[in-house]
Amino acid sequence: MKKKIIISGMIIAVSVFAGCMDDSSKQSSGGKSSGKVPVVKVIQATEETILRTLELTGSVTATKVAKMGSPAEGPVTVCLVREGDNVRAGQKLLTIGRKKAADALVETANDALKREQEEFNRVKKLVASGAIPGEELDTASLRVSRAKAELSRAQENVEDYEIVAPWKGVVSKVFITDGYYVSPREHLVEIYDPKSLVIEFAVPEVQAAVIYESMPVNIQLDAYPQHKLKGKITRVYPELDRQTRTRIAEAMILGNNNIVLLPGLFARVTVVLEKIEQAILVPASAIVMTLAEAESIFIVNDQKVQSRKIKTGVEQDLKIQILEGIQAGEWIVVEGNEKLKNGMAVEVLDNDAKKKTGESTEVK
Repeated sequence: MKKKIIISGMIIAVSVFAGCMDDSSKQSSGGKSSGKVPVVKVIQATEETILRTLELTGSVTATKVAKMGSPAEGPVTVCLVREGDNVRAGQKLLTIGRKKAADALVETANDALKREQEEFNRVKKLVASGAIPGEELDTASLRVSRAKAELSRAQENVEDYEIVAPWKGVVSKVFITDGYYVSPREHLVEIYDPKSLVIEFAVPEVQAAVIYESMPVNIQLDAYPQHKLKGKITRVYPELDRQTRTRIAEAMILGNNNIVLLPGLFARVTVVLEKIEQAILVPASAIVMTLAEAESIFIVNDQKVQSRKIKTGVEQDLKIQILEGIQAGEWIVVEGNEKLKNGMAVEVLDNDAKKKTGESTEVK
């Protein structure tokens, strides 16, 4: 009898202890068996203007360039310019010496003319005496005329060649130095007109048909990273390059930006293809991919998140246009959305967002 009483007492004691442990466990967990509520950061979807753009690269190029060649062979007696020099129209750039050779040619032509005149006088006497026919006199007269023409050409070329600038510009390249012996048509000096500098860039074939003159562009030069330049397309080439399958276009910078353009500067060109008004925009961080590789966004509503499938459009400056799925003004999750599931309760991190969304974003 005593054993039964002792065993019953032990059973009651164990049950009471287990109940106390269970209550203690519940109190330590706050009475919740599902764990902590996810904390998220939210913002409102906005309605703004966005640009559909095309990002390209190019360089500053001069469209008016003169590559002057040598008119004849001879030594460069004096070169008066160097790279970077500003020259005016008609200014002498260099001289190619030819006076010694020209003097020799004049002397040779003079001697030839004297011989032909002597031969003409001899033939004239023979014709007068009847020793030879009169046609011989005509032939001798023709040879004298030719000799006179050769002498005139030699005398015209007796001076040194002077190479002058065709228009006002800047010397970009000098291919020769004093004493350099040049051959005919060899390149001597290259100059360009600073007013002809443009931004030249190549457009891929898939966008070649949508580019046209006067389209607005944004230009960024690596030499002037602090300047955001505005421009427009001034010329579009009529055909594509057969090797690269690109279409060349030229753009000019608008306004007075206090910058100095130099040929060869690297340029980043953003072509504005379309201006979209009243576009619904969200940060790129708000978009998550589903298991089916579909794009979706979590909306906070009545203390819980709701997953919405969306259709995206243009992306600009880490903002993405939403074509379908949400409306402007809705509160979307931008942080903490990695492990969210549809219908989960959440806590909003930003106090200002809590006030603006009201109790619908608070967890009770």
